[in-house]
Amino acid sequence: MEGLNQFRPLDQFRRLTSSAAIVVCALCCGAFGHATAFGDHYRDHCDSSRTSWETHVDETKVKVTEHARDFYERQAGTAAERVQLSAPLGDAAVALTHGVPRTPVHDDLTASVWVRANRSGAMISMRVVLPHQTDPRTGEPASFEVIGPTYRNTHRWEELTVSSTGDEVEKQMGLLRGRLANVLKDRTLDSRDAHVDRVTVYSPLGQGVTELLVDELQFGPLAQLSDEQETIQQIKATQEELLECPIRINPNELLIEGRPKVPRIAIYHGEDLDALAETGINVVWIERYDDQILLDQLAQRGMWAMAAPPQLPVGPDGNLLSPDRSGLMPIPASTAPILFWTVGTRIPPDQLREVENWISLVRDADRAFTRPRPVLADVVSQERAFSRHISLIGNSRHMLHTTFVPSQYRDYLSYKKNLALPDRLGFTWLQTEAATPNQSTRQDSRHEPIVVEAEQIWLQAYTSLSVGHRALGFWTTGRLDEKTPSAEERRLAISLLNLQADLLEPMLATGRVVDSVPVEIGVKDDSAGRSRGLRSGLIPLAKDASSETDRPDVRAAVIQNKYGSLVLPLWYDNQAQFQPGQMAGKDVRLVVPGGGQHAFAWSVTTTSVQPLELEYPAGGMEIRLPMLDQYAFIVITGDPDFGVKLTQRMRSQRERAAQLWVELARLRLERVRTTHEQLDQLARTKVPDAETRLTQATQWVEHASAQLQAENPQYDEARRSSRLAMQLLRMLQHAHWENAVAGMTSPTSSPHTICFSTLPDHWRMVNAIGSGSGWSGENLLRSGDFEDLDTVIADDWKCVFDTTQDRAVELHTDAAQGRMGLRIVSRSDPQEPVVDIPMTPNVSVVSPAVPIQGGQIVLISGQVRIEKQVSGHPDGLMIYDNVKGTVGALRFWRESPRGKWEPFRIIREVPHSRDIQLTIELNGDGDVRLDDVRVVALSPPRLAGGTRPSDPEKNPRRNLLDFTPSLPKVPFWNGRKSKDSNDATE
Repeated sequence: MEGLNQFRPLDQFRRLTSSAAIVVCALCCGAFGHATAFGDHYRDHCDSSRTSWETHVDETKVKVTEHARDFYERQAGTAAERVQLSAPLGDAAVALTHGVPRTPVHDDLTASVWVRANRSGAMISMRVVLPHQTDPRTGEPASFEVIGPTYRNTHRWEELTVSSTGDEVEKQMGLLRGRLANVLKDRTLDSRDAHVDRVTVYSPLGQGVTELLVDELQFGPLAQLSDEQETIQQIKATQEELLECPIRINPNELLIEGRPKVPRIAIYHGEDLDALAETGINVVWIERYDDQILLDQLAQRGMWAMAAPPQLPVGPDGNLLSPDRSGLMPIPASTAPILFWTVGTRIPPDQLREVENWISLVRDADRAFTRPRPVLADVVSQERAFSRHISLIGNSRHMLHTTFVPSQYRDYLSYKKNLALPDRLGFTWLQTEAATPNQSTRQDSRHEPIVVEAEQIWLQAYTSLSVGHRALGFWTTGRLDEKTPSAEERRLAISLLNLQADLLEPMLATGRVVDSVPVEIGVKDDSAGRSRGLRSGLIPLAKDASSETDRPDVRAAVIQNKYGSLVLPLWYDNQAQFQPGQMAGKDVRLVVPGGGQHAFAWSVTTTSVQPLELEYPAGGMEIRLPMLDQYAFIVITGDPDFGVKLTQRMRSQRERAAQLWVELARLRLERVRTTHEQLDQLARTKVPDAETRLTQATQWVEHASAQLQAENPQYDEARRSSRLAMQLLRMLQHAHWENAVAGMTSPTSSPHTICFSTLPDHWRMVNAIGSGSGWSGENLLRSGDFEDLDTVIADDWKCVFDTTQDRAVELHTDAAQGRMGLRIVSRSDPQEPVVDIPMTPNVSVVSPAVPIQGGQIVLISGQVRIEKQVSGHPDGLMIYDNVKGTVGALRFWRESPRGKWEPFRIIREVPHSRDIQLTIELNGDGDVRLDDVRVVALSPPRLAGGTRPSDPEKNPRRNLLDFTPSLPKVPFWNGRKSKDSNDATE
């Protein structure tokens, strides 16, 4: 198990060096019977994906049903070679042969191999060749087999060893002499340069299926043959041999050094490489491909590199030269630690030709390898065209702290992936920090930092895997090894994610997604003990967790692979992009299509492998879990021993996994407690049972630590307790967040309600506004009522749309206030095929600029009605300002109830004087109406860090922005008239 998940980027150099050393040592040896020095041993660890043993059977009697590398069942290393054969009548045999370096026979020469089979009787042998003695039956040099012991312990690994001792060789030569007696002169065999060139595992086959596994072939010591000239040629060929490209990307399969791998990529920002390696990151995106010192340091730590290849040449005019007029210098072999090249992120379609030319030149220059290394790129659109040139194509979208919900994120990734060529594998960049616009608006030292929760990183990663992506990138703009509490939580979350990926890597890297099935929550199981191994959750779940009106969106991806099926149920909480909630449910049921009556299932975590019982209703296999906490991994195979193999892999990592879980729960507890204490002082509404949940979470964290530090550590119990503590903390965080966003158009309406950690700033702002005076209710956007076309034109409203299409922007008599309102409509030809998501909106409307003084708070409000549901684009109708841009956009899709207008509000703090503009975008087709758009500037007092509510109430369920009594001149602050408003102010 040791070294199972380690990368060895310089193995190809070690193999070349070893091969050269073997041949050089051979030159120092004497001929058969006179060797005085021996070289190294030849070894085949069977760890790559390519089979190295040849099968020889009578095809009229035997069918080879499978011949492949097995990455779960092996004696050592990471894999073994498995052959499965079917002999309906029995009375047959198989010979597995493996070539070895030609070595003269000497008394110390041995060959050994580990064997595991479901039948006894397998034997090992070495072939001895007499190159100067012809066998008249074949016309080839005569040969004989030196046979070793027989395999007897079925279903267990056993080492078989054969030696070329003088007695055994003389015995076989005597038998050969007898067979060739009629052609031998003086009954003498010519044994000059007798040597061994092949090892064979011979096994009889009984009736039915025979499974044979071989691993860890060793042969030697190696010595010299007399034909030194041929040996010298072998040395020369070895020295001139090209390096083997370490990565192979096949349809539904990604292999690194022959082993199934899921690349996990991080951008290098100067982190400590040892700390980076500890997180499980295995590919590092470096700035320069020729940074040899950094490449060597990564290789020493078992990590690969990713880099941009040499740049395209530029002509005298400053323009890029075409491939037929230019070229790149050959890329040196010293760049071998680079696993694949990257040509960029978010590449627009107009750069397709440039990318195509660049890749063409790079592949021509990458000559040090047997084949050019693959190219990775993340593109915006035109996936099919790009995928003709790119080996690993990326589709990324950052959804955190936006109104783009997780279920849309899942559908978006799946849709974009399917636009590429069917044989192209995909990847995505995962958001691990707040988007730049959100960070830039929080530069004031009093602002609380934005924290990306561990569950949000996991949700993105497992969603990506569930749609079939084979690589994950962790997008960062700063160091991963920062020492802030939030950065520590991020590091722990990534480490745990990578441990889970390591555990199931052979299934994730070689499978394909064949189905997505619904998961039912709250299905009672009347049969006791139907699902074994998973303990019920100890936390009471929300009463409406499985109600008919608010059922959770939980789906399971079915990933089929050579070992069986990997099922990944995942909880798509459609508020999780802001603050994940409980995301847990009891009595879970799902039905996986297909399967047989003899399948076996296990629930797999970083610290446990637990068997599950299967039922077989019509249509598939039914799986039941007592509890689901955000996600689960379920393995289904026909191999009853597969759970043992998984357990062996899990045990090598469970101690570290348990430590990471406990540390993550501890850090989360400290952070949530600190923020809760601030909210308890600042918030106008209180969270029921907050202290109880904090106390329970503390007890579970303490229990987890105790289990980890016990004399007999209970690693799985430590993980379970940590997750229960985190579940409690999520519930507390979500309750605080719901208090803050109650009554708002969207969590993005306020600059401080996009996540739990920023809520203290939100309540400081609310309380400061409530205690202010001298407000002005003047609408700074005078044409926002759309009553007069001349005023709208004079204010310079801008509209952008394709006039050749059925699209329009107009003033319409359908209004929320007064006589007129704004109408935006787009219709597409239903006969025209849609091949991709449009990059630009169908219609864009931009308001005139409104000057705002520094230090003011801006309220943007209005009313919207969706006359016809927006379709054809995941973003729908977007309304956003130029302070945060699309990150802070409000989104609308659904058709409004007949005649009903919906209010919307956006609040922005403006630290420095600037112009504010509002953008209204219709993405896709629809018919929408807007009216009464207002921009109101407020000048509150200084927002001191200790600002508290003047008169907090006890647990009222109030509208979040219900401070209109203090704002008598702002009648539509929360979508209704204030007490002092009148017809004139409307």
